[in-house]
Amino acid sequence: MKDLRLDALKWDSAEEMFHNIPAPLKNIGKFLDSFPPDKLLCRIEDWENLSDASILKRIRLDKFTSSTLYAITDISYIKDEGLFVVEPENIKNFISIYSKKYRECFFNGDVIFILPRENMIIYFHHCGELLLFSLPKICQ
Repeated sequence: MKDLRLDALKWDSAEEMFHNIPAPLKNIGKFLDSFPPDKLLCRIEDWENLSDASILKRIRLDKFTSSTLYAITDISYIKDEGLFVVEPENIKNFISIYSKKYRECFFNGDVIFILPRENMIIYFHHCGELLLFSLPKICQ
């Protein structure tokens, strides 16, 4: 297995990079909760009893992007890590390293994926829903 670092984009840099997202990134979950999604992609029943690998397989992020994505997890807030920078082809290894480093599941509550090239957010909500939100253009 290729040894990967967990790269992160600090909050200030992320706010600058994603300036067209109409909410502070530290509050993006609450902001998204106040709007209906563009699409409910799937509902994963009993997700709390599934492994990260199993959830990842069900949500099929590879279907949405082949370019860099940015993930916001509970650790993004708790440890003030900011947004995790993930290459889609490395996401399985990334999640494995994340789980070992932080000693908790990657899908431990809400996980928000920002896909800048596709101008969308994929939101894994703590109720087990995978939601899609379209964004204004966020990459120059």
